[in-house]
Amino acid sequence: MEWRCHRNLDEIDPPQMIQPHEYKILIHDSNLFHPIITGSMKENCENLAEHLTNILRLKIDVLHEEYDNTNTINGNILDNDIIECATHLDLSIFVSIDGIV
Repeated sequence: MEWRCHRNLDEIDPPQMIQPHEYKILIHDSNLFHPIITGSMKENCENLAEHLTNILRLKIDVLHEEYDNTNTINGNILDNDIIECATHLDLSIFVSIDGIV
């Protein structure tokens, strides 16, 4: 799941509180990874890594209209905003994955 804050976070009063309905599910029944039973563990691991990369990697040059069509609240920060901010401030970007594999 993912939650993105509003682009004008400094101007919002009171501060944003995360609401359960504001989370977006990134991995769901329609885009689950299905390993190939006859494939090797190496093949399946490589395919899983590529599958997750395609879903989770931030994308540069995503159009606002494209992002708005992904069922998110208008005005939220976009992938390019996150990348620009992180590179401008020389920050690392990490992904946290919780759960049992």
